[in-house]
Amino acid sequence: MLIEFGRAETTRSQRFSHYFTLLYCALALLIGANLRDSSLYAVTIFTNREVGVMAYYPANWLFSTPDGVVLEVQDSQRLGYKTTIRIQVLPFADGMSPRNVIDTLALGRRTSLPFYKILSISDRPLQTDDITTVVEYTYVADLDDPFLQLVPSVVVGEDVVIVRRNQVILVSFIADANTYQQDYEVFQRFLETLDY
Repeated sequence: MLIEFGRAETTRSQRFSHYFTLLYCALALLIGANLRDSSLYAVTIFTNREVGVMAYYPANWLFSTPDGVVLEVQDSQRLGYKTTIRIQVLPFADGMSPRNVIDTLALGRRTSLPFYKILSISDRPLQTDDITTVVEYTYVADLDDPFLQLVPSVVVGEDVVIVRRNQVILVSFIADANTYQQDYEVFQRFLETLDY
């Protein structure tokens, strides 16, 4: 006696259910990717009409406005040194150059930030075709965390000096050296949305 096992023919409805399952999985992957991107790139609008600045900062970052600062946002979920984006508006008189602002900031920071060092100064265009002066610097920061007091962080920062009429808009990005490149994309998106 010979018993033959063969593949049963699939019916038309079974074939459609296979195609539907594949289509459903592809659609679920697309929706998942869209939800992931919308949560990663979610932003909150910041507007200060008195100064004339508008920008979009990451929605899950901590917002504050300390004295002398128009906007300061920090990544509160980051362990160690918190990545910070800060906007300040400084006076700018006739006959001054962006280098005067940079030198004044450097003098103040050398006394308050340990091992402060300017890495580079260059001119760079923004999306608005305005030419800005960009200063890259580094220093060592002691963390406020009592459990990590013995481990200082090397911090890398970038100041973007934007001259506008009789004032300078100083946009600063400060991050731990280990996470600087990763967080720099957030700063680039922030600069692209900055309106002044």
